[in-house]
Amino acid sequence: KGCHCWRSVDLSPFFANDQTVYAGSAYGGLYKSANAGSSAPRWAQVNAGLEPDWVSVRAIALSPRYPSDKTVYAGTEAGIFKGVEQVDGTVAWSRLNQGLQSTDVRALGISPNFSQDNVLYAGAWGGDIYKQRKGSPASWAAQRRILNGLWSWTTAVTQDGVLFNGTWSTGPTWPQILGRNVLNGST
Repeated sequence: KGCHCWRSVDLSPFFANDQTVYAGSAYGGLYKSANAGSSAPRWAQVNAGLEPDWVSVRAIALSPRYPSDKTVYAGTEAGIFKGVEQVDGTVAWSRLNQGLQSTDVRALGISPNFSQDNVLYAGAWGGDIYKQRKGSPASWAAQRRILNGLWSWTTAVTQDGVLFNGTWSTGPTWPQILGRNVLNGST
C-alpha cells in the first residue's frame, strides 16, 4: 500500500553492532530493518499508530542512546512523532506537536549533547526551525533568527554544535546551507 519512494533514512548510532536502519517512504510509512547490513535484509513496516496510516515520513532521527532507549523520532506531514520500540518489535507512537506553527516537518536534527539536554531540532515547511523545549509535555519554540523565512528541507547538527540546514526557496536565493553554532549562539 502506498508509494515506496524513499524520503528519509537513519542508522542506529551503533549500526556496526545492531545493524538497525529506519527508512521512511512517501505515503508508504516507516520501515525498520534489524539486519540491514546483511546480504538479505528484512524490512518490517512500523508505522502502526502514526497518522494517517499512509503517512509520508520525511525525516527520521534515532536517539544517540537508541540501543538502550529504543527511541526514534519521525517527521511527517502531520507533525513530529516519538516512537519507542516495544519488546514485541512494534513501536508505540506519541505526537509531539505542541508549539509547532507548521506540522509539515521535513527535517530533524539531534543535539550533540542529547544525552544531557534532550534537545531536538525540527525544520518545517513554511519557514522555521524549531527547538524542542523541556517540560511536560515538551513543546517547540520557533528559532526564526536562524532561517530568516527560508523553507527548511534538511537539518544536521555536528558534534561541536553547528546546526546545518538545507533550505528551499524560489527566486534568486536557490537552496543553501546555513550554519549556526546552537550550543554557544555563534554563526
